[in-house]
Amino acid sequence: MTPIVSFFLFAYPFNLHTQEKKDTENKSTSKLEVNLEVESDAYFRGANFSGDFSAQRNQTPYRSIQPGYRSTQNLLYHTPLTGFKILFSSLTPLTGHSDRDSDGAILQSGPGKPDRFYNVYEQYVATGIVNYDPTKEKRRDEQNGLKRYMGAFVGGYYEWQSSIGIWTMGTWLYSTANTANKTVWQEFFVTFRPDLLTFINPKIAIYQNTSAIKELNGQNYISLDFSHTFRKEDFIKIVPSTHVGYVINNDTMDQRSGISNITSTLKFLFGSFYVGFTNVHRPDVTLFDTTDSNSGDGRTINPSKRNDPFNLALDREASKRIGNPEVLKSFEEEHRLQKIPNNGFYVSMGWDAIF
Repeated sequence: MTPIVSFFLFAYPFNLHTQEKKDTENKSTSKLEVNLEVESDAYFRGANFSGDFSAQRNQTPYRSIQPGYRSTQNLLYHTPLTGFKILFSSLTPLTGHSDRDSDGAILQSGPGKPDRFYNVYEQYVATGIVNYDPTKEKRRDEQNGLKRYMGAFVGGYYEWQSSIGIWTMGTWLYSTANTANKTVWQEFFVTFRPDLLTFINPKIAIYQNTSAIKELNGQNYISLDFSHTFRKEDFIKIVPSTHVGYVINNDTMDQRSGISNITSTLKFLFGSFYVGFTNVHRPDVTLFDTTDSNSGDGRTINPSKRNDPFNLALDREASKRIGNPEVLKSFEEEHRLQKIPNNGFYVSMGWDAIF
């Protein structure tokens, strides 16, 4: 699946439900909104960014409900300049921080390198000579610790009230902490919340990615949000919301477009604390089918079958009988594929405060 970062992106660049209180008065006094949240899994525009990484590390199949525990720390600073706000959000996986051996290789010169065990074994059987350097070729941990997916957003935007609704224009930058395979990208965005149908609080947003990386180069994203707060004046509030996202140009290789996610959340607020239940429906999973050779069938490599002994033995036999590299690759992938789940479900808990 495409490794990109709805974890917290609904109302503005991150999902602070306190932002549902429209700042239509544009007060000039500065303030700081703080949101701390823990999630059982995390999605961004339909792509999974926590449970899927955990599945790859732990060699388990991709599922609709899977453990991908993560915390987010969100800050939104209302500057003294009326309407101008600065945001910061950090994303921290809570489990599986360490690297681990997930490919089953016995003799590797480095993480992810080819396994020479069977070559060494076959040479030993044929000649009686053991030809390898035990100081350099051994089991290696792959670079798959979830600490590598720690990341942060930083950005700013300007918000103003017009005669027809509230407009927002700004930019943000995302960066991971993974020094081995660092990802940095930037987007510009415009949002509009009309002074119509306020019962369902509609918002339209357009995002343009300008970063030259395979997964996001030139990608556009258009979203439509609806929400309503029941029992608004009570201690216990109920907030259902729906986010519909449309991706234009899913990556530079496949360049597919379509509805990437219909994300529905039911949130219960208890004063400053809340609990949310979210379902992410992905109508077109081919938007996330970008890692195997047949990227249009809605299937991807099952992590539990990538390096299991049976499939590795099957690959070795196939390599002796299939001379065409493309046919061999297709064969190796075919008996490892699984359907990409159309739905994902996760639970979140959090706390909001304004200083």
